[in-house]
Amino acid sequence: MLRDLLLGLFGLAMGCGMLYGVLRPAPAIWRGDESRIPILPWRQTGQTYLAFLLWTVPVSIALAVFGADILFYAFTENKEAAAAIAKPAVGLALLGTPFILVNVFVEVFKRPRCLMPPPYRSRAK
Repeated sequence: MLRDLLLGLFGLAMGCGMLYGVLRPAPAIWRGDESRIPILPWRQTGQTYLAFLLWTVPVSIALAVFGADILFYAFTENKEAAAAIAKPAVGLALLGTPFILVNVFVEVFKRPRCLMPPPYRSRAK
């Protein structure tokens, strides 16, 4: 029970924290302020930040829902209801993962320009 509570709280906190961390600077990056790009373990530029959000947001939401689902199970111990909550989270995580390829494509080819913030569209070659 305690392990489930801690795991659920950790998942919920991680998902919500990731979501806040990547969405909070998005308006400033959309306006062209590259200094607001979060520090990440990989290289991320203002040109590709929207494509980065396309896969990061669904995966972060799925992580938060998984954490909430584990907390729900820890309090109710209803496996059927917990499984019903987990299915949309799995679908959301699977929906977000193909957008990793979109992020890589935009990073490498700087296309399509509609996935770049307006200040960076003219810089794409």
